[in-house]
Parts: sequence; C-alpha cells; structure tokens
Amino acid sequence: TKTPSKKKINYSNSRYMKNVGLFILLFFLRIIAIAQDEDPMDNLIDSLVRKHHVQQLRTDVQTVDDRLDTTKWLGTRYFDERGNTVKSISPKDRGLYDKSIYRYDSLNRQILYRGYDEEDTTIFHSETKWIYTDSAHYRKEYYYEGNLTGTNTYLIQTSRDTIWVTEDEHDLEYDRRDHKVSRYRMIGDTLQISEYIKYDNRLLLEGVDTYFRLKRDVDTGYLIMAGRYNVKWDEWDRFLNSDSLVRDYYRHPDKYIQMQLDGKFAYEYDEDSFPYQIYNYNNQLLQDDGGIFKSTYAYNSEGQLTKVTRWGQNEGENEYGITEQGYVYYEYNDKGLPIKVTTESLPSGRASTHIVHYTYGF
Repeated sequence: TKTPSKKKINYSNSRYMKNVGLFILLFFLRIIAIAQDEDPMDNLIDSLVRKHHVQQLRTDVQTVDDRLDTTKWLGTRYFDERGNTVKSISPKDRGLYDKSIYRYDSLNRQILYRGYDEEDTTIFHSETKWIYTDSAHYRKEYYYEGNLTGTNTYLIQTSRDTIWVTEDEHDLEYDRRDHKVSRYRMIGDTLQISEYIKYDNRLLLEGVDTYFRLKRDVDTGYLIMAGRYNVKWDEWDRFLNSDSLVRDYYRHPDKYIQMQLDGKFAYEYDEDSFPYQIYNYNNQLLQDDGGIFKSTYAYNSEGQLTKVTRWGQNEGENEYGITEQGYVYYEYNDKGLPIKVTTESLPSGRASTHIVHYTYGF
C-alpha cells in the first residue's frame, strides 16, 4: 500500500499541531455527517449551553390529540462548567432507566464513558476509556464487567490538503482484528472527497467506498450536496469487455484498488438523487431536501429558528405530488434558549401535536 507521505511530522514536539490535530479530525468527522438527519435544535442547544453555563437540562414531552393529553419526563442532562455533558439519564418502560456518565481531561477531550445497569443505576456494566499519546494518536479501550473486551487505536496524519485516519480494531473475545484507513481530501475550497478503505485479514486492500461533499453558490447563499463518488461506468465497461482485464482484476483486486486511490480512473457523481441543504449568507439552513421529503426553515429578526415546514408525498402520488405534511414551531426564553418545540402533524390519519418542553438549571 502506498504511504500517504514520506515526510514524518513530529506531532509531540509541535505545540501548534498538538492544539490543531484533534480539531482537524473533529472538523472532518463533523462534515462527513452532513447527509445524516439532524435536528438543528440539537446543535443550537449545545452551543447555548456552553454560552450560558447551564448545569442541567430537563426535557419533557407532551402528546396532544383528540383523545389524549399526557406529559412525561423524557430525560435530563447534566453539564460541567465548559458545557460538556457529564451525565444523562432517561426513563424506559417498567421502571428501567438509561444512565450514562462522561468525563474529560484538562484539554477538554473525552476520556471516559460508563453505561449503568437499567434496574440499579448505582452499578455500571460497560465502560470506554480514551487514552491519548498526543493529539494525533489515541486509543479506545472497551470494558464489560471490568474485563477488557476490545481496543481501537487511531492515528491521524496530514499531507498537504489531505487527512489520513488509520484505525486498528482488536476484538479480544474472538481475537479478530480489523484495519481501516479513511482519507479526506479537499479539492479547492468547494469539494471534499472522503474515502473509507477496507482491508482483509491479510492486510491486503479489499475495497474502497468513496463519497463527496460539494459546495455551490446559489441565489440565496450556498448549497451543500453529499453523495457517492464512483469510478465512471465506461471505465468499468472497458474491464467487462476485456476477458484478460476481468481475470486480472479478480486475481489482483488490490492492484486496481490502489490505482483507484491513486486517481488512475475517471470519476463521476452517482446518478441517483442525493440529499442537499441550502444555506443563506448568514449560514442559516433554509432548505433540507431528500427527494420525496424535504424541510424548509424560517427565522426571526434575531436569527432564531422559529418554524420548520415538512414536505412529502402522500401515499400513491407521483414525484411531483409533494405537499405540506406538518410543522415545527420553536419558542425561546429571555436568554435565547429554546424552551418549547411544538410539532403538528397534518391529518393523513388522525392529527396530533407533540410538544417538547426544555427546563434549564444554572
């Protein structure tokens, strides 16, 4: 396998890289998740918790329809003075509870997670520890009932505009090992290519999944699109039409995977439709489109999210039959913290209202 760079970076002696290395990794991991469904309120609450030094956040949910109006406790989170979650607890059925605790070091890096017994929340069963050599090299250890069950070791390397993340996983129970490499490349300032490189148990290249994140200017601001980034079909046709190339490919797949990683093949965006998001010039999300489902967002003069309109297809309609399916409304207290989120479903069967209440302790 071709090494990313022959130049060795001495992270341990570089104060700059110590501070920046982990940030770079977290930045790339954050933008990889762009295509995943996220409630924008989650990120907003996290940022405001840090700003206002919130110590406790209680969440209650209220369900209202033509037969029922009930309110129940959904969960509570506790924070340290830096806004990190240090404990969360939420009820389950039949008197059971989900309880977790989290700990951080002086550099604000997570170093511990514990999952507690559902019946007796004074006893924990599972535990994860983070052990940092430096900002570019760390290890996760997994424990159950006090016994080490597995480890993951991570190494982060940089080479010009490329980030490499190497992960070695060891399952101690089955003595199974996995080796993965992820490569994140920026092409200009508008296109990011993410590659997840798989290896077999002999550490030979087994395959690569490639994705793109594209930024484009639009009239109202900019658009972010994410999806698969594949070798062009006519490249594969060239292989399929050649018996000798097909035989060689199946005998030596790692050779062609390496050629793929080295950019020897022409690429194209997958022809299927992908989710995309449109932002205004204030970096506020205006539209989140997933094809047959989408959401549009509205803000007040203070920049607070006030309304989300959800759109979708009614059963049996074609791709042009996208109609309003429901609404989400947001209310805030005098500190700008969200205190009420109301979700209204339009009557496709029975209309209902779902209200989440947030209560803060300082």
